[in-house]
Amino acid sequence: MNIPIGKIIIVLILIIIAVFMAALYQAEQEIPIEFIAVILFVVGGIIFFIADIILLIAAFGRDVTTGLLFVFIPIYPLIFAFTQYESENKPAVIAAWFGGSLLMIVGAIIYISSIAFWDIFLF
Repeated sequence: MNIPIGKIIIVLILIIIAVFMAALYQAEQEIPIEFIAVILFVVGGIIFFIADIILLIAAFGRDVTTGLLFVFIPIYPLIFAFTQYESENKPAVIAAWFGGSLLMIVGAIIYISSIAFWDIFLF
């Protein structure tokens, strides 16, 4: 049974964007930037998590040693994704993996920059 992972990821992204847009439309007040940053971070985390689980299952399916390397060596998932992961959905999974990471980074930067750094130290 061949599951179209790329299409599933795209549909999930579109559903999340639709829910987010509906929430913005229903809101009668201005949405704070912190809320948007958290939404970006959470959506990126969900996308990254799905792609990472797909790669983890493929790593353990290849060999138990490969799966353990995937879990415990920080750089190995990147090496595995480009050199050993073989699937027709490889571009979609890698794009979701990097795209989710990028969304998480952007959300974190927006959230951190929205908080005045000096307010943390004022009592």
